[in-house]
Amino acid sequence: KTGIGHYIADFFAVHVKVVDPLDLRGKVSLPLQSTADRMTIGDVDKSTGIVVIKNGGKYSNTGSSAAGITVGQKESGTLEVDGGKVELGQKTLQLCAEEPSTATVTIKNGGIVKTKGIVYGSGTGGATITIDGGILKATAADTLIPANDMLNVTVGSNGGTIDNGSYNVTIASAIGGAGGMTFTGGGTTTLNG
Repeated sequence: KTGIGHYIADFFAVHVKVVDPLDLRGKVSLPLQSTADRMTIGDVDKSTGIVVIKNGGKYSNTGSSAAGITVGQKESGTLEVDGGKVELGQKTLQLCAEEPSTATVTIKNGGIVKTKGIVYGSGTGGATITIDGGILKATAADTLIPANDMLNVTVGSNGGTIDNGSYNVTIASAIGGAGGMTFTGGGTTTLNG
């Protein structure tokens, strides 16, 4: 079973419902021909949503909603940016929007996520962000990573980069892991975790 037709249909409806990973190698920009203007991963009861954005793949969102991507709307969601790009402009990357959702975000192998900030919803399952050779870049002066006991931020053995994008940003969560974190950009990055 390749399932690609199933994935593409759900993907362009902007609600990703998959059992096997959706491997995005091309470019997708929003708004699409849809009433929604964000990607939701892990939204259907008792499902697991997985989206992998590979090297050369790009997801860009310029719609009007506050969240550009929600990982773990109601269920388990995973976003892996493996050498690809996620560009959310002035939108947020939302994790664990509702109970009992869980969220996993991995930025690796030169992958980059550009966002106004990460927000944590009311999901009680917890979220993990791993940066392993990837970049998290701010697109606004805001809290880039929030403080939340349910959020675990880790740097893998290949290290990671937080680029403040010439904005003054706050990292309110503790960052752990085996690798070193590099902070770049022309603004100020305040660590409060």
